[in-house]
Amino acid sequence: MGLGRVLVVDDEADLRKSARLILSKAGYDVVEAEDGEKAIQAIRSGDNPLLVDTIICDLVMPKVNGMEAIAFFRQQFPRVPIIVLTGHPNIEGASDLFKKGVVWGGNWGQCGGELGSATVLTVKRGEAVPSARASDA
Repeated sequence: MGLGRVLVVDDEADLRKSARLILSKAGYDVVEAEDGEKAIQAIRSGDNPLLVDTIICDLVMPKVNGMEAIAFFRQQFPRVPIIVLTGHPNIEGASDLFKKGVVWGGNWGQCGGELGSATVLTVKRGEAVPSARASDA
């Protein structure tokens, strides 16, 4: 494994692909999920849970939206850093997430090449806490 494993959760395939390319180039292993439901399924894969160092999550998605998925991640894996990147930055209730330690990554359209740097900082912050990986929580 490179710098760590990042779970990217977004319903837009092009954005997931862009995130994967940027993060892979920066040295991360990337796992993609098209919505919160798929992300929860991936991270809870029975006896062999997915190990992740950071989660990057959109807020507006079908099925299980980002707010619901993040609530699950926070409850099950409280020490795994979460970055919110969304095309809908004015989501009601988002401020509650930030009070719980979720990092605002900004708007997908504005992050560009900074995604790798933001992830490095977030993962390093997570590394300051022993066993921050999702399966260790």
